[in-house]
Amino acid sequence: MSYSTVNKLCAGTRLADVREFVQMLGFRKGLVWGSEGIKFYDYSWFEEAEYKSWSGVELCVYVDAEDRLLTVTTRSRVSRSYYDLVQQNNTVSALRRRFGGSFETDEGSGRYLRPAHGPPEPAASGCHLAFWRFGTNAIKVLGYLQAVQFQGEINDKANLPHFVVEMSPRALSNNMVIACLISVVEDYLKSVFIALLKYSESRGTFFRNVRLQGDQLARIASKEVSVEALVAETLSFQKISSACKHFKSLDKDLDLASVLRRPYRGRRKSLFEMLDELVAVRHDFVHRAILDHSYSHESLMQIVFDLDVAMTRIDKAIFVRYHWPIIGKKWSIGRRPNRRGGLNE
Repeated sequence: MSYSTVNKLCAGTRLADVREFVQMLGFRKGLVWGSEGIKFYDYSWFEEAEYKSWSGVELCVYVDAEDRLLTVTTRSRVSRSYYDLVQQNNTVSALRRRFGGSFETDEGSGRYLRPAHGPPEPAASGCHLAFWRFGTNAIKVLGYLQAVQFQGEINDKANLPHFVVEMSPRALSNNMVIACLISVVEDYLKSVFIALLKYSESRGTFFRNVRLQGDQLARIASKEVSVEALVAETLSFQKISSACKHFKSLDKDLDLASVLRRPYRGRRKSLFEMLDELVAVRHDFVHRAILDHSYSHESLMQIVFDLDVAMTRIDKAIFVRYHWPIIGKKWSIGRRPNRRGGLNE
């Protein structure tokens, strides 16, 4: 689902003027492509400062085949932010003031798009972007698991010599997937920590406990990276117990460990313990090339859904702690498959 606008510019408007103007509005050049004799000029806008953009705004300039008028369309996704919508409206308005003509949006002819709510806190926006990236990466892993096939697979449960089982391509794939999933979780936790640290009232106190080297300070001075990102690089976010301690050091009321230890689906093993075990498997695989054969293709599918639940709990706990309006998911990994290969309702 997306939100679209169309500007029909006055006859006689020059293409070069329009292309120059949209770049003045902050849009970057994209592809130039053709279809059925019409040339399309693509542009995009994305504001990284203060985590303002979530999906950005797409823009296209072309000459309409029917009325021969220069036309500018914009599009933002359902995952757009307040600022993405503002940029979209400002673009429509600026084009009309500069070149005349008419415009139409999803709200109707001559009507601007309306935001459903005001702008979020920058830290909340940063946390949401991290959550969005986690969801996107989880979907990629699920897509891989659903698509991957191996010719002449070895059954790990069969009564075969150990050296034969060790050659299983499925086992190697499963261990690589676990390593990938730990990276996905690590990226989410570190990104959330950076967003919270950047706007925390206690950031000065936290910085006093961190020592940065000369090359790191040089990167900050050249604006290559933020001080919060470099501070996060000095901390470990792979082991869940360490990550939770970092969050609690930043805010004593942010107890993510207890959130992950809460009962889950009647299991004896908590989500916290599951994450700890996955990290141990990842370390054995990455540092010692040891394959763990206890994970099946089906159990890995379940783990992706478990991690989705775990990170969703963390996301909700953070938003509740700071009294931010819940943004929630703007993505979905679908329904959890049951042990028999079907789908749970």
